[in-house]
Amino acid sequence: MELRELPRYWRAISHIEPSQILWRARYLLERKAGLRRRVPDWPLPDALDGGVLGRLRDFLACCARHDPPDTRHVEAWRRGEFSFLNDLRSMPDGPDWQCSDVSRLWLYHLHYFDYVRDLAMIRADDAELVRGWMEDWIGDNSMGASPGWDAFVIASRLLNWLTALSVFPIGSKQLIRSIVQQAAYLSTHIEHDVRANHLLKNAVALVVTGHALGADGAGRHALAVGRPLLERELAEQILADGGHYERSLMYHCHVLEDLLVVDAALGGTCACVREGIAAMTRFLAATLHSDGEIPLFGDAALHTRMGPEALIALACASCGMLAPERKNVPVSLEPSGFYIVPLGNLQARLIVKAGPPGPRCQLGHAHADALSFELTLGSRRVIVDTGTPTYEAGFWRDYCRASRAHNTVCMDERDPLECWGGFRVGRRYAVAKHYWGKHRRGWQLTASHDGLRPWTHRRSVFLCDGCFWVVVDEVDGPESGEATSRLHFHPDVVLDEADGVWRARADGCELAVVPFGVASVERVRGARNPLEGWYCPEFGMMLEADCLILHNPAPRTSPFGYAIVPRASAAMTSEQAQKLAADLQSETPCASCY
Repeated sequence: MELRELPRYWRAISHIEPSQILWRARYLLERKAGLRRRVPDWPLPDALDGGVLGRLRDFLACCARHDPPDTRHVEAWRRGEFSFLNDLRSMPDGPDWQCSDVSRLWLYHLHYFDYVRDLAMIRADDAELVRGWMEDWIGDNSMGASPGWDAFVIASRLLNWLTALSVFPIGSKQLIRSIVQQAAYLSTHIEHDVRANHLLKNAVALVVTGHALGADGAGRHALAVGRPLLERELAEQILADGGHYERSLMYHCHVLEDLLVVDAALGGTCACVREGIAAMTRFLAATLHSDGEIPLFGDAALHTRMGPEALIALACASCGMLAPERKNVPVSLEPSGFYIVPLGNLQARLIVKAGPPGPRCQLGHAHADALSFELTLGSRRVIVDTGTPTYEAGFWRDYCRASRAHNTVCMDERDPLECWGGFRVGRRYAVAKHYWGKHRRGWQLTASHDGLRPWTHRRSVFLCDGCFWVVVDEVDGPESGEATSRLHFHPDVVLDEADGVWRARADGCELAVVPFGVASVERVRGARNPLEGWYCPEFGMMLEADCLILHNPAPRTSPFGYAIVPRASAAMTSEQAQKLAADLQSETPCASCY
């Protein structure tokens, strides 16, 4: 670390809890000094609990009904071909647990053992294959070695091993001993420094493993650590609206799926787990796009685990809930800060992120996407978030976390969130919601944030006549400074411009974007220096896509923005859009905010 970087480090650590700093310092010192914390020697049970395994087996059968594994992936695993993050590696002689030419996240996935859960789901004759992988892992990964013995990796692997062992009768003494050792190690390496979804995963794994090991001995020790941790983290991490506090819908799905596993292991006897599942399921149903997939705010990617609609169906089937009803009406999800403004007649959904970037203690998965939005028409994504292709520090990671990868406003290319490294955040922003409710012609959201200091960015989204949206941006602050506003389109969208109106078409869907109050509009696709105009819906996937950049060299003189009209043939002119925006603002119920 260089001296000039000290202020940035200070801005990062000044927001987190003192206990996190102490835990991180402790773990770092132990690692640097080569010290190994004493791992408790828990007694071995004679066998895993048959009741818990039976419930996990029934749960896997329910998973298979709602989201069956892809048979192509299953056949590939049997051939020793492992594909994670859209990166396929052939390992015919067995997994290479220390493969050096893949990303760390790829190697994590290899050690997670998600693939044995999928093999167990189809209940084929793969017991010996799975046993071989597990025993090979035990032989090749000595206690404490990274990445296999990293806490989050242990937690993921324990859940996958136990669900696989509920189907395959391979629970040998060697495997049970390893499960006990991994749980004991995890209990002394809880991720109190990282917190967030990592800490919750640690708790879930210890609770499930504790019940599988039986009420006495090793199981009792695991539960003594895991149960109070699970209850505490559920109370903190699941917000009043049912959203996960990291404000990433991908991690929301991951947490919900983990809660379904622990609920199955416990036989539905834990009230706080059941309540969390119900709240998170309702939230997920409300935030899905019309294509049945999640928005990509924050760190998020598609197809990382079970599909969200299948996850909702699984939650309802497992917990005896009615499927949440999704209505085509404006929905406010607070305190998460997501607002859904739909056009019911066209099955179009505009989802705005106008809340905090995440929990104060952990913003590693946050992006500089304040007041950004996504838009779908029917099942077609049209205006998109760039997404997350990698967690590796570098230019792709920097780009996808920056404001220029989102549908929002920058001042002099300044980001409202100071993202750096792979997961660090320094300077932060606060969002203020000024109005959410009806206006004369429809519905309105107005919110602002202070992340562009010394400027303040205020955005109003108007739904007009149930037919189109008007997005109005205002910047308050010093006279100098150029504002840029971006709109990112799905790669399949074809853009063309005529008389200042941009028409977007894809698979029979069309809409018009009518900019107003800007000096120029720039179209960029697949630029590399700097990165601009990319869509990254999955890990390891970077697709060229059109991006419109609206330039306003004098944003303080008047509002600027655009109208979004789903029926392109009914589009207005730029002058009409600007006049409409002025009329809407003059009639707004929160005119005092301006």
